[in-house]
Amino acid sequence: MLVAGNLKVEAGSVLGSGVAPPETQIVILALGKSVSFAKNVLVTATVVAPNATCTTGTTSVVVGALLCGKNVTIGTGGKISIDPSIVTLP
Repeated sequence: MLVAGNLKVEAGSVLGSGVAPPETQIVILALGKSVSFAKNVLVTATVVAPNATCTTGTTSVVVGALLCGKNVTIGTGGKISIDPSIVTLP
């Protein structure tokens, strides 16, 4: 999925399939300056954001990878389980 600007996911949302691998083969390319996940968000994808600062809210979970060109902030109780996509990135 290509996001031409900033990526913002609201509280309690699911981005991706919502389940563990192999569904983490989803790749999201965000070209904006900000990627933010509010509290209690589940992301099952590899997020590539070469120009962005990335922030996850409290108790948010990322299953895949979060590749950000600038700062990364993980909220209290947040988790990132590294299982990056094997999809070749452009």
